[in-house]
Amino acid sequence: MSFPPLPPPPQDAEYAYFNFPELLPLKRALILHLEHNTTVDVRTTFSGCLSQEWQTFLEDSYPYFLIVEDEGLNHLQTHLFNFLIIQSWAMKVNAVLSSGQVSDFLRLYAYFMPSKHKNQMFFQKNKNNIENAYKTLMKKLEECRLLALGHLFGNFKWENMMEEAREMISLLKELWPEGSDIRRVLCVTSCSLFLSLYHSVLENRSQTPAAQKTNTQQGERRGPALREAEDLCRLRCLAAVFLLRAPLPQRARTRVVASCWTEEIQTAVQMKNWCDYFILSNINVFEFWNLNLTHLSDLSDELLLKNIAFYYEEENVQGLHLNLGNVITKDYEHLWDTVSKLVRKFDVGKPFPLRTTQLPFLKKAPSPIKDTFKEKMPNLGFIPMSCQVVDKFVGDILKDLPFLVSDDPAVTSLVRQKEFDELVHWHSHRPLSDDYDRTKCQFNEKSRDPHYLRSVQKYHVFQRFYGKSLESVSSKLLVTQAAKPRRNFCEPKSKKAQETKAEIITRENKKRLFAKEEQKEEKKWDVLSFSIEEEMQENLSSGIKNLEDFLKSCTSSSVKFRVEMVGLKACLKAWKEHCRGKGETTKDISIAVQMMKRIHSVMEKYPELLQEADQQLIARCLRYLGFEELASSVHPSQVTGNDIKEKKKNKYSVGIGPVRFQLQHMGQYLVREERKDPDPRVQDFIPDTWQACGSGDTPSR
Repeated sequence: MSFPPLPPPPQDAEYAYFNFPELLPLKRALILHLEHNTTVDVRTTFSGCLSQEWQTFLEDSYPYFLIVEDEGLNHLQTHLFNFLIIQSWAMKVNAVLSSGQVSDFLRLYAYFMPSKHKNQMFFQKNKNNIENAYKTLMKKLEECRLLALGHLFGNFKWENMMEEAREMISLLKELWPEGSDIRRVLCVTSCSLFLSLYHSVLENRSQTPAAQKTNTQQGERRGPALREAEDLCRLRCLAAVFLLRAPLPQRARTRVVASCWTEEIQTAVQMKNWCDYFILSNINVFEFWNLNLTHLSDLSDELLLKNIAFYYEEENVQGLHLNLGNVITKDYEHLWDTVSKLVRKFDVGKPFPLRTTQLPFLKKAPSPIKDTFKEKMPNLGFIPMSCQVVDKFVGDILKDLPFLVSDDPAVTSLVRQKEFDELVHWHSHRPLSDDYDRTKCQFNEKSRDPHYLRSVQKYHVFQRFYGKSLESVSSKLLVTQAAKPRRNFCEPKSKKAQETKAEIITRENKKRLFAKEEQKEEKKWDVLSFSIEEEMQENLSSGIKNLEDFLKSCTSSSVKFRVEMVGLKACLKAWKEHCRGKGETTKDISIAVQMMKRIHSVMEKYPELLQEADQQLIARCLRYLGFEELASSVHPSQVTGNDIKEKKKNKYSVGIGPVRFQLQHMGQYLVREERKDPDPRVQDFIPDTWQACGSGDTPSR
């Protein structure tokens, strides 16, 4: 059985979580949720914080700051975060540290750590030492991963477990070809993968008598028996059904089980978390499957699983029998039957009873259920108020009514506090307002400080750079005063205005920067061109999408023209191969639409870059589509052999004229031709074609 290629290897940020397997599936589920269920731009292809692709990303996007934690779950993770902060400073990106800060409904409070010149020089001076220390950290994180996997799975390697996970998903696709929900898929595949791997681990342990003898002498027991692992998976399947059927408000009122898992079950739970991670890491590998990823944010509920385990250990024995109902029972049996089909190494047993062993899953505790619902009832009473009319009308009756004291929480909560008052500093209580007079005064005081002037200059440079990075919005100058008489430029100039030295330097700098930017775009296209051309040969629509994505990010007209011509050649080649293989009755018009779209773009945007060879190629494409007159208008050429021409035309032609073809199949791509001549009757008004009929103009069609 052939499988898709393996997903990319773990990145450095993922290495830092391998000592915490309970967080790995949550992290992977969060990434998938942001990718599939939101519009957030998620990037996960960076191999490390010191990698070239990460530096290129920072140079292209140039974020103002990065939100980073300055303290990790262990010292290795903290070191990794420090490397990320140092590298972001070196790339002139500020860091924001939010750990330990309390956030409210409006803001995220954090420490702002700007990128200073000394931070950038520190990275440049110690670059080799930083890279060596980073490599050492990666080796230690890799060792931690091997130790974590070796302790649980024995001799199984990372690639073997990834292969097993993909095999489970592939088998499930054969059993459920119509697709399913991500919660059902994760439950059955993860349980099947866990049971298969655990069965192999137990077999490997039984084949090493020395290790078995040592464990027996020391009285150790690493993990539960196989039947106990099956019971844990049964409870997990039932919990998955409750996730599907029980509404979230009902689950929110679930009692809190304070007991912890036993050591044997905790080992199995860690292995199960690893299996969840392996399955979620391979979900994106298998495409073209109807998999509903809506509930990625609600894949598991540890509290619900503990409640089910506590019931079958304590309450079911005491005679409190739970009636699951027909719907939940059928769903659970369906999940367990699927698990039994996916696990081919041994028989996993029947779905009922859920507990076939006597091993306790939860530790004994004096109070296993946490008393969270026994809250203190608030005091009932009236809030004291003074009113002459009420006192005179009611009289002594008020003495018999219960009143709250002045320090009661219900009374103090009514006092309005300045919750979001930011006019003064939180510690020094100095005013923070930026009114015009204070700002002007402070600027006049520090105007002669060279360091302050340099910082203001940097700030303005950054504002200009940030403004240029925004999306282009067409600006229009609004004149609120009467138009002044303009100079008569038709008069002959007696002397040509001489260009100043500053203007010459500015022009040369702009020219040099433009050439540098164009060279950068050419290098970027040279790197991506091979993969895009190869993808257009395999799948034209997907390749054209990647080509258009590159065109959106490109700023050089010459590079855009090259890219458009490459796309046009690919469309022509795809159209010829399609017509030769399919014939005229089953032609895919979308290929012809893409070809005409490329021709429109080249002819309208880059007419000054067109050479004779390019015009010949465009005319050739139009002739293959059957637009002979349109092709002759682009580049006239002599055509001989009318019979051959007629056969070729019938074979490759779309069968309709160019005007009807564009109106029928390319309506969303057509751009309306706009007028450029203003209406002399209205100041600063350029009418549309249909609006100009009254001024003596003939509308163009």
